[in-house]
Parts: sequence; C-alpha cells; structure tokens
Amino acid sequence: MSFETIQRGIILLEQRRYEEAKAYFAQAAAQSPDDAQIIALLARCEYLSDEQEARALETIDRAIAIDPLDADFHTLRGHILLSLHKPRQALAASAEALRIDPANDDAWTLESAAHLQLESWADAERAARRALAIDPENATAANMLGEALRIQGRREETAAHVAERLAKDPLDPRTHAQAGWAALKEGDRDRAEEHFVEALRLDPHQEWARRGLVEAFKARSALYRAHLRYAFALERFNERFRWAFLVGLVVGVRVLRVVLGPYGGVVAVLYLLFVFWTFLASGVANCLLFLDRRARLALDRGQRWEGATVGFAVFGGVLALVAGSLLHMRPVLMIGFGLIGASIPLSRTFTNESRIGRVLFGSVAGLAVLAGIVSAAAPGDVAEALAGIALVAVVATTWLANVPALRR
Repeated sequence: MSFETIQRGIILLEQRRYEEAKAYFAQAAAQSPDDAQIIALLARCEYLSDEQEARALETIDRAIAIDPLDADFHTLRGHILLSLHKPRQALAASAEALRIDPANDDAWTLESAAHLQLESWADAERAARRALAIDPENATAANMLGEALRIQGRREETAAHVAERLAKDPLDPRTHAQAGWAALKEGDRDRAEEHFVEALRLDPHQEWARRGLVEAFKARSALYRAHLRYAFALERFNERFRWAFLVGLVVGVRVLRVVLGPYGGVVAVLYLLFVFWTFLASGVANCLLFLDRRARLALDRGQRWEGATVGFAVFGGVLALVAGSLLHMRPVLMIGFGLIGASIPLSRTFTNESRIGRVLFGSVAGLAVLAGIVSAAAPGDVAEALAGIALVAVVATTWLANVPALRR
C-alpha cells in the first residue's frame, strides 16, 4: 500500500473532489482489504458523491465488520442512513456509537439530526446541547440546536443563538443560512435574502441557503408570504398532528355544509381554493421567478421543471376554462379541466426526492391530461369513465402527498 496514494486521496477529499478521491481510496483498499480506516474513507467519499449512499452503506458495513468498536464508523453509518431517509436506523447507529464512546460529540450530533428528521424537536435540542457540552466548537451541533429552536417557535432564543454563532464565526455559511431562515420566518425577507446570499458567497454548494434564497425571492408575493406563514406554523407539529389537522379540516367542511344549508356551497368552494393554494403556491411562484433574471438563476433543475409544468397547467388551464365557457366550446373546456387537474400532482413531481412519489404523481398528472384530451376528442362512456378515474386519482393525490415515503 502506498502512503502517497492515501495522502493524495485525503487531499482530494478535503477539496471536495470526491470521485477522484474515491479512486485513490479504492486502490488503497484493494491493496489492504483488511484496513478498516481506508475502507471507511472510501465509504465517506461514496457518501459525499451524488446518489451513491447505498454503496456507501455497504462499504462502511465492511469497515465495521473488521473493526466494530470504532465509534466514528457507526457515526458515519448513521449519517449515510439519514441521507437514505432512515432516521430510526440512524438513531440505532448513534446509540451504538455512544455505547462505545459516550463522549463522542459527533454521535450526539448524529442523534440530533435523526431527531430533526423524525420531527422530534425537543429531543433534537437535547442531543445538540449534549454535543455542545462536549465540544462547544461543534458548528454542526450548534446549527442543529438553532434549527430545533427555530422550528419550536422560540424566537428570542433563536435570535440570541444565531447572533452568538455569527459573532463567533461570521464566515460560517451554514450559520448565515440559518439566520436567513430565521429572518424569513419572522417575515423579514430582505434580511433573509442578505444572509442567504452571504452563505452562498462563502459556500456556493450550500444547498440549504440556495433553497432559502429561492423562498425569499418567492416571498415577494403576498400570497406566497401567506403560504410560508402557513408552512412555518405547521412545521413545528409532527406528522400525526398534521394528519389530524387535515382530517379535522375535511370533517369541519362537511359539517359546515350541512349546518349552513344553501350556503354550504360557499364553504366547499373556499375549501377547494385552500387546497389549490397549498398545493400550487410554490410551483406557480417558481413559474413567476422566470420573469426575474437574477431569481431564476437560483432555481435548480427540479424547480425549473416544476415552475414550467405547473405554471403551464394552471395558467393554460384557467385560460382554456374561461375561453371554453365564453365561447361554449366543450372540447376546450374539457382540456382546461384536465390541465387544472394535472397541476396538483405536477406540483409534487419534479421537486420530490422520492422516486416512487415522482412516478406516482407524474402518472396521475399524465392521466388527468389524457382524460381531458379524450373527453374533448371523443366524448362518451369511455371518456366519462376515464375522467372519473382521473378525478379520484387527483383527489387521492391531495392525501397521498402527505405520506413521507411518497413526498420528501
């Protein structure tokens, strides 16, 4: 085994040239197949490379099989599991790391991150504080703590924590990103934008800041600011509460329709507008960002596709509905209904990290468009049946989009 090979790999890893570093570590691992440290370095490169988490998990398991008493190996395994959206398994990995080394602050940081993914905000705060008690300079744990405080709505503590972090390290891009999200939650869009831009200046690869900057751009719209307030209000509650809220909302609408009698239709229309608003606000806002040269540069590929497709479905659908109604042209009207129906699943397709969800919601969108075209071209029993199936599928989307496995 060449020492120079390993050193070159480490240098490339520090430079974030993961694919090149991986080649060096793979070569070293082939020469020393029983060296757990080299295999762990290879796993780290695979974990940090694009879409190689599954391979990284297999690699770190090889290292753990050789040396099961290295806490850092279990911690890395937990981070890989988190990237695979398996927070409960990540918690088990952090527990094993802490059993081996209770003073491992990275393991406590992993536990905090897993609790954040599980939406257990108080537990995330507790674990982050344990990590910081061991190492007050652990920037990742400090940012985990700030995020847990922000989501819990503890404004003064969040502001104090972020100010302290920025005073300690004004060049930390993640702290600037966190300050941006805190400002965005407070409704200070301009200050949020400043922090996100600074975070990206310090680290152009800071994805959390890029997403925040896009949200700040979209928040120029009053309707989207209302959408953000709604989203921020719900994020502090866990998945179970959100399901209860949705079910309660539907039950409440049904009860009001009965109680209000002839005016119940107004409640139903308001509910439908609420559903469309919650689903389409982001996609339509992405579409409108195309009009701003600076803002559209912040959109990633998925957001651009979402903006283009949702924008076309919404604006094209509304135009077709208006034209079809005014001109009494049933085919145009049917195409309009198809496009409007497709807009909902499209809003959960291109920015969805779940492959199953992308396929499912994309298929529902295609079904809605197909139903509109068939109804326009060849009205009849087949068209009506297809339209009915598409309608049920679109309605189901409004519920299935809340399933974590289908929407990440």
